Amino acid sequence: MIIALLIMMVLTLIPTAIFAEDLQGLPLARHEQDYQAALQAADAGVADYVNRLDNNTTYYTYSNAAGERPDPGNPAFSGWTNVPQNVPVGTAPEWFRYDVNNTNTGPAGTMLSTAQTGLVRLIVSGAAGAHQQVVRTLDVTLKLSGFTNFLYFTNYEVTSPQLSGVPAAECNFQAWAYRPAATIQQTQSFGKHNYTVTYTVPAGYGPYIGPPLPPSPDYGGYPYLQDCSSQLISFYGNGSVNDDQLNGPVHSNDELHMCGTPSFPQGADSAYDQSTSLSQPGVSSYGGQGAWSDLCPTSQPLFKGIPSADCGSSPSQPAASTCEPSGSYEPFPTNNGQMPNDLAISNQGGGCAYQGPVTVVFGGSTMSVTVPSGSVALTQAGANYSCSGSNIPLPPNGLIYDSDGSGTGCSNPPQTTNCQANVTVSGSVVGRVTVGSATNITIAGDLTDSLTGTNIIGLWAGRDIVIQHGGNTYGGFSCSQIACHPNLTIDAALVALDSVYVANWGNPDPQGWSVGADGKLTINGSLAQQYRGPVGTSSGGTPVSGYLKNYNYDPRLRFLEPPYFASSIPPNWTNLSFAECSATAVPSASYC
Repeated sequence: MIIALLIMMVLTLIPTAIFAEDLQGLPLARHEQDYQAALQAADAGVADYVNRLDNNTTYYTYSNAAGERPDPGNPAFSGWTNVPQNVPVGTAPEWFRYDVNNTNTGPAGTMLSTAQTGLVRLIVSGAAGAHQQVVRTLDVTLKLSGFTNFLYFTNYEVTSPQLSGVPAAECNFQAWAYRPAATIQQTQSFGKHNYTVTYTVPAGYGPYIGPPLPPSPDYGGYPYLQDCSSQLISFYGNGSVNDDQLNGPVHSNDELHMCGTPSFPQGADSAYDQSTSLSQPGVSSYGGQGAWSDLCPTSQPLFKGIPSADCGSSPSQPAASTCEPSGSYEPFPTNNGQMPNDLAISNQGGGCAYQGPVTVVFGGSTMSVTVPSGSVALTQAGANYSCSGSNIPLPPNGLIYDSDGSGTGCSNPPQTTNCQANVTVSGSVVGRVTVGSATNITIAGDLTDSLTGTNIIGLWAGRDIVIQHGGNTYGGFSCSQIACHPNLTIDAALVALDSVYVANWGNPDPQGWSVGADGKLTINGSLAQQYRGPVGTSSGGTPVSGYLKNYNYDPRLRFLEPPYFASSIPPNWTNLSFAECSATAVPSASYC
């Protein structure tokens, strides 16, 4: 009997002890849930801020830092904000708040703004539990993601209608885009006569590639008007030193054209497999993943060292999705954004503004600027700073911008070269500088920096970036009268809202310089253009004119933008890095 009572007592005590242990564990479990929920709430704060950045290109200017201002319509700058209910971050109440540090330490301890670097430092805290008992704080660096992430970027892989003269209604389409039927009236010169021809281009997809348009009897039977096939430019390779070399990430919103065995060591990214429903309802796809256009018989481009024919051909070979072109549509700017407004003295001391053609020769941390008669230097860089003359310092905020002339005889837009914005540049830069132009930029010689530290050059043209080369004539001058270069090196991020092209790309060099090893265009940086600009020509695998390509990506562009690119690139912000602060505290612009 006594034994039975003892057994019953023990059995009664065991559940009691287990229940007491569970009660002691409840606070620990609750804290662990709140600890994870606080991190998720901080992530929600990052997402909230990035969404605001993507919808307002200058949102990074809001901050609680001294001398700056928070967004009065965003309570996260001043206090805790509830995580939206549609964000699945747990069952307990969660909040976030944040602040922004939009300056970054530059050379010699100087502070560079987000507009100059393309970086935003966001300090964000997430809280969970009753009365925000658990707080976790993250230090996040955001990078403006865009075409400077690529060595080579095009929106269209065809020659600009401005250069080719072929009507945009024929050729101004990506391969996957629907092309409506169009009736075109075009006036052309033939001999001493001008003729106006009216013809119809049928509906279809991409540039019009089809039977030649019928010859006109007025032209003596010559098929003067052609399709767009002559405006497609290919990447070329034949296994020799004459191969196109693109050592960096390559992207086009169009299909990529190949001839022979060009190599893409870091791969190629194309939106050729985009859904045509973007332009034609009811059609699901065009081309397909890995599709590219062969402009020569049996081309075999190499993607990441792998022949295209081997991609996905067997279980032992990489899948096509990993080594052939595929990708999404990337936005391309349609204008120069805020760059003209970034010249103000209030922006890091100001930049240099001009109207009409000017010449800038860089010499390390200085520059020599020639302002010809009819052009104007509009000093923006402070009362004691001149924007013209020899050996003047680089502008304080690193921005040079040339607008179209507005003087006597200048129309809007200007039609004459003495009124159009055109910055002719060359030399070597020590520092950070962006040259912007409402119209053109001409590269008249080597343009270099050290490719180290924060020394960086950006060129942004509202129309074309023209690279001077030889050729029989250029602008009415013989090659001996202009800067003609058998080799040319450009260390810069290049952006042209029309094309980057070589002047006289189709004319053999009259100086007798050989091409091949002595005819390379080396770009160390990035190249982004609306239309693909011609660089040179070849015949039977032998270069004939212009330049061979030797393009190399500057990896610093992944985390460092040329000055004021950030105010002009279409918004697409991504996380570059993040770290959790060691202490739990609410954010401040200087914290963590």
